[in-house]
Amino acid sequence: MKKIFTVLILLGSIQLNAQQYFSAQSQISPEDSIALSSYPELLLPEAYKGANAKSLPDVHDNSQFQYFRPIFNQYGWSCGQASTMGYNFTYEINRINNTNAGLEENQFPPAYTYNFFNKGADAIGVNYRYTLEAARANGNPNVTDYGGMGNSLSMWKSGYDIYYNGMKNRINNIYTIHVGDSAGLQVLKNWMYDHLEGSPYGGLANFYTDLGGYEYLPSGTPEEGSAVITSFGAYSGHSMTFLGWNDNIRWDYNNDGQYTNNIDINNDGLVNMKDWEIGGVILANSWGDGWADDGFCYVMYHVLAQEKADGGIWNKQVNVFDVKTGYEPTLTFKITLKHDSRDKIKVMAGISTDTSDLQPEHVIEFPVFNYSGGDYYMQGDNTSEVYKTLEFGLDVTPLLSYMTPGEQAKIFLQVKENDPDNLATGQVISFSLMDYSNGIEEIPCALSNLPIIENGTTTLSVIHQLNWNDVSIMNEEIPAFTPGETYTEQFTATGGTPDYKWSLITDYNEMTIAGEDPNISGSTIISGNTQNGFDTQQIDFDFPFYGSSSNQVTVHVDGFLMFDEIPYPLPYQVDDRLLFEHQKMIAPFLNSDIRFYSSNGDGIWYEGDDTHASFRWKGTVEVPGDDYYLDFTTTLFPDGSVEIYVTDFSNPEVLQRISGISSGDGYNFIYFDGSVIIPFEELPTIVYQPTGFPLDAAISEGGLLTAEPSDANKIYNIGVKVTDDNNIFAQKTFQLSSGLTYEYSITAGSNSQIDAGESVLVSFIVKNTGTETLDDVTLTADITNPYIALTDDSEAFGSIDPGQSVTVENAIAFDVDNTTPDNYTFALNLLFESMGGSWESMISFRSYAPSITLLSVIVDDGDNGRLDPGETADIIVPVFNSGQTLAEVVQGSVSTFDPYVTFNGTPTLDYGNIISGDIAYDSFSVTIDENTPAGHQAVFAVTINALPDIQVEQNFSLMIGRFPVFIVDMDPGMESGPVMFETLNDLDVLHDYDTELPENINSYQNLFICLGRKFSQHVLTSFEAGILQDFLEEGGNVYMEGGLTWYDDPQTVVHPMFSVGTEYLNWHDVDSVFGAAGTTLEPMAFAYDGSMSYYNYHLIPEGSAMVALTSQLGEFNFAVSNETETYKTIASTIDFSGLVDDVHPSTKKNLMAKILDFFGTEVVITDADEILADQVSSVDLQCYPNPAKNTTTISFNLANTGSVSIEIVDLQGNNVLTVDNSLQLQKGHHEIQINLTNLANGIYFGKLKTTNSVDLVKILKTN
Repeated sequence: MKKIFTVLILLGSIQLNAQQYFSAQSQISPEDSIALSSYPELLLPEAYKGANAKSLPDVHDNSQFQYFRPIFNQYGWSCGQASTMGYNFTYEINRINNTNAGLEENQFPPAYTYNFFNKGADAIGVNYRYTLEAARANGNPNVTDYGGMGNSLSMWKSGYDIYYNGMKNRINNIYTIHVGDSAGLQVLKNWMYDHLEGSPYGGLANFYTDLGGYEYLPSGTPEEGSAVITSFGAYSGHSMTFLGWNDNIRWDYNNDGQYTNNIDINNDGLVNMKDWEIGGVILANSWGDGWADDGFCYVMYHVLAQEKADGGIWNKQVNVFDVKTGYEPTLTFKITLKHDSRDKIKVMAGISTDTSDLQPEHVIEFPVFNYSGGDYYMQGDNTSEVYKTLEFGLDVTPLLSYMTPGEQAKIFLQVKENDPDNLATGQVISFSLMDYSNGIEEIPCALSNLPIIENGTTTLSVIHQLNWNDVSIMNEEIPAFTPGETYTEQFTATGGTPDYKWSLITDYNEMTIAGEDPNISGSTIISGNTQNGFDTQQIDFDFPFYGSSSNQVTVHVDGFLMFDEIPYPLPYQVDDRLLFEHQKMIAPFLNSDIRFYSSNGDGIWYEGDDTHASFRWKGTVEVPGDDYYLDFTTTLFPDGSVEIYVTDFSNPEVLQRISGISSGDGYNFIYFDGSVIIPFEELPTIVYQPTGFPLDAAISEGGLLTAEPSDANKIYNIGVKVTDDNNIFAQKTFQLSSGLTYEYSITAGSNSQIDAGESVLVSFIVKNTGTETLDDVTLTADITNPYIALTDDSEAFGSIDPGQSVTVENAIAFDVDNTTPDNYTFALNLLFESMGGSWESMISFRSYAPSITLLSVIVDDGDNGRLDPGETADIIVPVFNSGQTLAEVVQGSVSTFDPYVTFNGTPTLDYGNIISGDIAYDSFSVTIDENTPAGHQAVFAVTINALPDIQVEQNFSLMIGRFPVFIVDMDPGMESGPVMFETLNDLDVLHDYDTELPENINSYQNLFICLGRKFSQHVLTSFEAGILQDFLEEGGNVYMEGGLTWYDDPQTVVHPMFSVGTEYLNWHDVDSVFGAAGTTLEPMAFAYDGSMSYYNYHLIPEGSAMVALTSQLGEFNFAVSNETETYKTIASTIDFSGLVDDVHPSTKKNLMAKILDFFGTEVVITDADEILADQVSSVDLQCYPNPAKNTTTISFNLANTGSVSIEIVDLQGNNVLTVDNSLQLQKGHHEIQINLTNLANGIYFGKLKTTNSVDLVKILKTN
């Protein structure tokens, strides 16, 4: 298979925050400003200048046309979507269709795109750039199809037709207009007047600012009494829409009693738009028709010219766009996907022209369904199983760019899951390719209800042949250049659907090497804002990068380099990919959470000369519960190469970043494998090397190439791409030379694909493109690479006349080493020489190899799919060949040092041969010790070997039994949950914590559920109750506390499983809580200080249930325990956090230990004071002598004959010495001597376990 290419279909995502009737309170991120500012600037066409300038009216208002929808009130923090999709997009679609925007079928809901990016939260805004790119990639349904404007912050609508109909409504071009001076204002006014195309109807414009209050136009002036904004706030938290202007409105800024536009009123020595007091634009807001003048307001021109901090708009710019006319998708996906956590999956489309491929050759991604939407079921509602399933559509028409009309291709759906903890799961229910090229044809995939590969990529495919009018580039070659002259060439295209857009393609080879730490310690270059600042550094050479050169580099604290400065930040970034793909940059480690602290020695440094420029970041990323220290360096070289080196980096799953390079055009970018979402543990040195010589070049959208080839001895590669109106593209690479060009072909084994271990032959066709004969042409090849060995490095071509081509077969030969990694790029340096001159060039190659990856293991125990104490099970180890060639003789071995795990037989694995893209399985058998602690993690080491020369070493861990405790803190007041969390920490009991039921609930043995009390409570839903019912029936245990759940709230299917009734009482005050008589809790007595200490009912045990906690006299019951053959429960009406600790045993820590003991989870209380205070046990466990040297004797009493176990544990509860684990003793007094010789000096506990109790005694071991 060939190289796998990935293309992101038109980006989409930035984030927003401040949507109320007041100023934004938080500053916006600089990344947002960079991303939005990258849209091309819209300038006034020549036809609108000078004598041809339009005569514009004094007043123009686009809201008067039928294309402008009625004012509405936005939902949540969706101002960016309200302004763009609600107003502007709706207007543009109606304008081109000549339809009435007052009708719902002609309106477009902001919630559709907003909900893809807001993580399902009400206080998260989304920058409108994400919205625009999502609508450009996959469209936007109308209000009728969507079912309204949107009344949910998390809803994703299900139904293919909704998405298919939305695909027809598409954004086309997006532009920026800088409106800070009169020239920019003229561009905006002409856009609003006639769309800069002579249309009878103009357009709208969107912008960001900080909206405060408004004034009223003064009496005696035009539009007197109308609302007017004379200054915005200092931040940029709100988006709105400009729709017209009025040149006559007035505001006296300097209070001189005059209204002028020609006086320097701010005393800066200039007269410009900052001094204007006459004229303004018309604004539409999305806060309903009760705001300002029925939702509209004037904004003085004066405001547009102001700096942001002085009350202007963000960056003095607005954004405008147009929409496609009559767009119809040619190829779509119809997908039904089931998953219980949508932000853990990404949906991609792929294609290969070789129908035998198991993996796609080319992949396209989308701004939607891309690890987005928050931790919700697919439809955004976690209350019912039905919401896990979503039917949707994606426009995959761009895949046609990689197909040939009339020939079959294999088309892939890929669902990638990022879920390293296996918290969620799902299925691809169904997948069809929809072909609209000639009517409607549905091609269903034969696979259905396919389980998603856990934390991997699930691939489905169909084979199909299409016929369509394909776009192609007509130029076959381009003329030679003359050194020292500007080079121009017009490119033309045919086929497809005009209009065409042209762009350049710049390729870089990405390689990884074992680099050395550069250890940069030069000059400090960031001295200002170390949270989101930047600084510009002059370097000692012109660095060529994606078609232009610069000797200035802008260094950002957030881990990236740029080549210009952006003065103002913009709000609400939710995804750094938008910034990366739409701004020219080098990103060694783009992460907006990097902070710099002098106490840590953090900083940013520069070191360089005329051979290199190195930039080093040393910073800190703060994540919940920990700090992570980063140290990374990027080095730039004069030939355009880039090296990225990261020092001593260990990446937790919460730490995400982007590494790579980008041209900023949304198409030419390279993510280093592992960027964006998937974290990595180790990072080698990354090298980006241009595939050709750097060339300053540009191409207009109309296809006119302009270049400045400066070296007559170099052959430049120019990649050209044309895209038609349906986003189908064609591309070619041309050689630009002063006199010689060439073509080449390769033979590697039996085909043209280079695989590790092969010998490669390269044939050449060399052409003289000059006007003079080239005599004695020779070729010499050179490479310095540990994997490549040249075996034939030169060839003679003789003399070549002008226009003549000479072919030489097998001119150059080289061998590729067996150990060459998969997808490895390398370059041959070529030197053509003749009597008339010489030309340098380079050829980039890519070699392929098997690549073995260990997938998530599967426990095959015939029961619950996990290892349990005392169980024998098979562990299935799947391995995936993600490489592009066959992996031969794949074998493996498994080892572990875990004392609780025993292998049954030799733990070897034999997979045979694995073809590219396939998964193979083998297994080994283990037996788990019956005394293994619950929640114990067993670690296994796997070594996989394959031919040629492949070895993979990887560890995996499996939990034995269930994880002991999960705290479900549904209480809005979070009273007991945090206290339980700290108590379990003190007990050294493994536990997790969240505010909702865990997705993998059966991985836990005990749930502690906090529902709250009166005035602050969660009402258990029927859906939640059903999950708890299943959990108990599967053998789990539940402690559930709530002041209202047992009496006032609706009773669910799980409540009867607690075997508790209630009895109404007059209101009583809970002042003390006692352990019930006859139970292990009897010695406990607590004062009570809960936030709601009154109750009007108490609990009545039913059946075999027993009272656990009661009032002082025992007449009122606060907690009831219940034990069945399958599960155990505790129902409580009081807050665990309300119990006031006293001396042992009346402590919350001891109570928690007793609860866990009742649930069957063994707990060792290691606090010496509490242990020594616990003298209530009838066992009366003691030891002497104590302190002890080599031996000590423990004594104890047994009330009944039975089995006992005796062991010594350390302060963490770990077993360090087993005395006897199955001693049969008669009732009565016993003494047993213990040898302590092999124990280090320190504090230990003697642990005596009987059938009824666990007792501890402190032992001090000395010399």
